[in-house]
Amino acid sequence: MEALIEEDMDRLRARREGSSQQRPQSQDERVITSEPEEVRVPLGLGTGADLPDVLPLKSRFYDWCHEYFTEPQMRVESHEPGSMMYNEQLWRRSRNEKILGETQTQAEIAVHCEWDRPVSTLHATGTPLKVSLHAFDTLLVSANEYDKISIWDWAQRKPLRMFSNGNPLSTSITSLRFINDDTDGLVVAGSSDGVVRIYRYSEQGDDGSPVQMVSAFRAMPSLISIKRGPGLVLDWSQAAGAFAVGGDSRDIVIWDASSETKIDTISTQSNSPLTALVADPTAGPAIVAGFADGAVKAYDRRIRDPEAIVRTYRQHSSLIVGARCQKNGNKDLVTASVDGEVHLWDSRYATRSVMDWHMHHRLATFDLHNQASVFAATSAVTSAHWRTHTTFVHSLPPSNPAFLSRVHQSTGLHHAPSLHATQYPTAPTTLAFHPNEMLYAVGGADGTIRLLGCKLQEGREQVAAEITRPYDLPQPKALFETMSVSSVTSSSSFA
Repeated sequence: MEALIEEDMDRLRARREGSSQQRPQSQDERVITSEPEEVRVPLGLGTGADLPDVLPLKSRFYDWCHEYFTEPQMRVESHEPGSMMYNEQLWRRSRNEKILGETQTQAEIAVHCEWDRPVSTLHATGTPLKVSLHAFDTLLVSANEYDKISIWDWAQRKPLRMFSNGNPLSTSITSLRFINDDTDGLVVAGSSDGVVRIYRYSEQGDDGSPVQMVSAFRAMPSLISIKRGPGLVLDWSQAAGAFAVGGDSRDIVIWDASSETKIDTISTQSNSPLTALVADPTAGPAIVAGFADGAVKAYDRRIRDPEAIVRTYRQHSSLIVGARCQKNGNKDLVTASVDGEVHLWDSRYATRSVMDWHMHHRLATFDLHNQASVFAATSAVTSAHWRTHTTFVHSLPPSNPAFLSRVHQSTGLHHAPSLHATQYPTAPTTLAFHPNEMLYAVGGADGTIRLLGCKLQEGREQVAAEITRPYDLPQPKALFETMSVSSVTSSSSFA
């Protein structure tokens, strides 16, 4: 009781001090007194200034606290309307939606275009073994055969930053990509020692450096020592915010990126290392993996081992160099092997592939466009064919599957390379489609990264001509010279 009375007396004195401070002041007093009135009255003690000074005192202090603390007092700048970060996010969202709308229209035309239009040429330090393109900004990230990562502005043809990944000697960067493209974007690098490192790039970071390491963790704790193996193979699910990691291991590990915690571990149930990995684009429970023995397996994360394998495809007879699903809702899977075989699978069936193609070349890299029904593959450098490497671009259903482009590029080598006896691709080439734009990047052994795009204007004219052309007229002869139809599956051959 005494404490309550003392508290009331303090509040009574505060009210009287406040009322005495509200008396009229002369001009000189107003000049000398520079301290604002609200500073002299303790926080919350002026809430009953207009109430009578009668004990026990009545106050609106509770109502004031309820109103004041209902709103968060420590707001994040990005959530504060009117802040610079908030306005930048609004601008990015508007720009990204515009780009997606434009590229979806272009994707319908790109399946009829040639993909050999030069866009940009970059000269990297060392041999670019991995390349990735930002979905919305004009950024390209590449990694050489050592531990150097370079960030480029491909539109301006200039390097922005080069830094070391810090992986040990005798290891290399085997996975590289952008994530969180809707915002600034992060660079994820996975090395053959099983460690994943995440970097943030900005013009000027919080610590004064343009590149900041956001996180680093050992994603593959149990590695199998394999000479010239695939290393660490990584795929990213944007909707789930999770990594799927495999490679020189008998397990596929799922990691939550925000908490850096292991979500799930799936046994591959294979004696061959994992060489290609696809996390379901719709953030579902399915994971598809390709292996060095040519097997392609689909896993369901909801089912425990050993029944987790729900599909097994065995039409490939050699190492899988790439497996991709389009992220526009199409459930079809496309896989490619090192011997030049490309198969299109319908995930609803477990029998045979829907369509097959044979490139008549050993393949080093393979990729599939996210928006357009187009895939590309790069030939491997061999002791017989080492002066040039070829990039093939081919369309997929629902359009008429056709060969679109074949681009020959010099390797920059002055003599035949000494290739080791291994089943893994030894050609120092890389290939990556842009996630949205109708272009792709190809890296060569001479350190040159070339960006090529499709000829959209010619594609629009061709589409308009096909609309007005009678249906009974034959297709152009050039397409049939590069395609052969099998009685079981459709296949095309490239000379």
